Amino acid sequence: MALYGVFIALVDGNQKVYATGLLPQTDRGTGLGTFNAALGFAELIASLGGGLLWEAAGSKFSFLVGAMVAAVACVTLWLVTDRSTRP
Repeated sequence: MALYGVFIALVDGNQKVYATGLLPQTDRGTGLGTFNAALGFAELIASLGGGLLWEAAGSKFSFLVGAMVAAVACVTLWLVTDRSTRP
């Protein structure tokens, strides 16, 4: 559980900074609220889906699907991010 806390500490701030940079200054509060609501809903759906996959097909398949979804998310983020902001 401590490793999850370290992960959240490293990632949570970065997500908020990235989302804030995409929002107009006048709508940042609403945008961050919407972002966190969408994130919470996505985490709920992912947890339910992962649990169902685990029960139906086993742990290996569940982790394989998770890895594939993460890879697609990384490629999508890379493609839609403005090239001038990339390192």
